[in-house]
Amino acid sequence: MLTAGIITEYNPFHNGHRYQIEQTRSELDCSHIISVMSGNFLQRGLPAVCNKFMRAEMAVASGVDAVFELPVVYATASARDFAYAGVDLLNKLNTVDYLVFGAECDDLSLLESVAEILIDEPASFSACLKKNLAEGMSYPSARANAIKSCCPAGADLLKEPNNILAVEYLSALKKTHSSIKPYIIKRTSVGYNSEDITGLICSASAIRHLLQETCLAHISEPDALFKTFYQVLPTASADLLKTDYLHTYPIFEDHLTSILQYCLIMQNDVPDTVDMTEELYNKLKKTKLLQSYAAIAESLKSKDLTQTRINRTLLHFILDIRKNTMSMYKESGWNHYGHILALNRSGSDVIRQIKRNSDLPVFTKPADGIRFLSDTGRLLFEQDIKATRLYNTAVYAAYKTELPDDFTARLPVRS
Repeated sequence: MLTAGIITEYNPFHNGHRYQIEQTRSELDCSHIISVMSGNFLQRGLPAVCNKFMRAEMAVASGVDAVFELPVVYATASARDFAYAGVDLLNKLNTVDYLVFGAECDDLSLLESVAEILIDEPASFSACLKKNLAEGMSYPSARANAIKSCCPAGADLLKEPNNILAVEYLSALKKTHSSIKPYIIKRTSVGYNSEDITGLICSASAIRHLLQETCLAHISEPDALFKTFYQVLPTASADLLKTDYLHTYPIFEDHLTSILQYCLIMQNDVPDTVDMTEELYNKLKKTKLLQSYAAIAESLKSKDLTQTRINRTLLHFILDIRKNTMSMYKESGWNHYGHILALNRSGSDVIRQIKRNSDLPVFTKPADGIRFLSDTGRLLFEQDIKATRLYNTAVYAAYKTELPDDFTARLPVRS
């Protein structure tokens, strides 16, 4: 039995994701595919457009055998921590043979060369990075520029988001001495952030943009939107989105506005929030409170801080993800459980193998699984529970729909 793992967000699950799954099965001849997926909040520091159980169901309806949740503290972290946590979880399941990922570059040796630089940090790289940061560059730009000093061929590599994650996956595999082998499926169609919809495959960004534009236009019966769903999404994904439109989704950052405003009113001192600096907090406290979440985030942007970094910081602030607890989670072994969000009946063999081999408690029902967790594992899982409930409050405020939490949700199972 050959098993591939994919670390993903599926926001939402579209034809490009289905293509990756189909290629993984055909090129690797693997019998099973499992996914480690972000929950209700994402690596860009934003809420998912629809809830984690719906997105997980989309995946298992289109060929994934099981979807595990990446804990929210890692799902909303930097690319480095996001990738490391995903690889660590796959490692600890002791069942995965390949880590499959998409990238704009499919030159594995070049990507591995850049990964080695980031792991070893030779003197020329460190000096250039330090100089770039001192000159006010954002960290991603400073790092990409510093790569030139050690690997000219990789100079433009880190300008593409999937290449960045690919390098971080390779770094994580090496750092953890993983037996999992990397496998690249090159992205050949649209760009990660492209908002164009012209064929059967488009980016998730384009789908979210279309959703947002449709909502802003207050179109309650959007035939054109639904037609696009069935063009660029697998039928199961399109069916779920059509059924729940303006009922449980879409959710965007501005749906978190009142939560952010409340947190700002109640906070008196610089919080111990991951990614928060005293300078950024002071700037945040001076912003106009009565404006949207997106407007507050936009007002904080500067030359040395990317919008994504600011978005992550604000999200960590409202989710109460703290530096001291984040350090504790990492120091105690990163992942402490495997929470399954959805299953495909055809994957029963791989689930049995995972449960036999896993170094972690693996569960579908949190009420049963939580009693097997360590104290640190419970704290980590409580962050996921709190994140789900916060997301659900945003859904209720927007659509007056009560979504189930982690303890009451029905596990999506597809054939």
